[in-house]
Amino acid sequence: MQDKYVGDVGDFGKYGLLNEIAKQSGGEIILGINWYYATREEIGNTDGNHIDYLDEKNENVIRYRACFPELYDKLRIIVKEKRRRVYCIENSSILPQNTIFYSRPIPFTGFSNAERSALRKAWFDESLCRLAKADIIFLDPDNGIRPDLARKGAADAIKYVFADEIENYYRQGKSLVIYNHRDRRPKVEYERKLLICRDYVKHPDDIKV
Repeated sequence: MQDKYVGDVGDFGKYGLLNEIAKQSGGEIILGINWYYATREEIGNTDGNHIDYLDEKNENVIRYRACFPELYDKLRIIVKEKRRRVYCIENSSILPQNTIFYSRPIPFTGFSNAERSALRKAWFDESLCRLAKADIIFLDPDNGIRPDLARKGAADAIKYVFADEIENYYRQGKSLVIYNHRDRRPKVEYERKLLICRDYVKHPDDIKV
């Protein structure tokens, strides 16, 4: 998650889903959010512009708002007032009051892959402690799951949640909701990534990341 994505149409869907999960539980569950917060600037990247669903001129504005009216209005104010920051979501009653947030940025500095990997591990271990009381944890990485080729010491690691991290939450008895961006690869290749992650959680010794 990056600040520039706050309030876009993807956010609207994510928060609507999470609120509905909490509602269906009758307030019995505690949500936890690991933003996988990425603060490294991406020069020339213009992502985060999908906010036209909030525009009164959008022909589908009534249909969007009808899904989650209160959420829609809150996000519209945040975008209109140029407060597109993760901390604004945490402090705007967008999600249930008892939601636990982990918003420490993913570390991306370091002089070597090994050092960056160690920093990443410390960051993740802290998230386990911070979200220990949550029943359902939402993971919100920029791009989603990356169980195959990426390495935690690589520059692009901040965009992904790794299969062993999912496994660690799972071993704590957590239910998980994970954002995964649909990439441009063929459907078979895209789904293979998800299946590998599923098998990793079932058989963690079979696949190394």
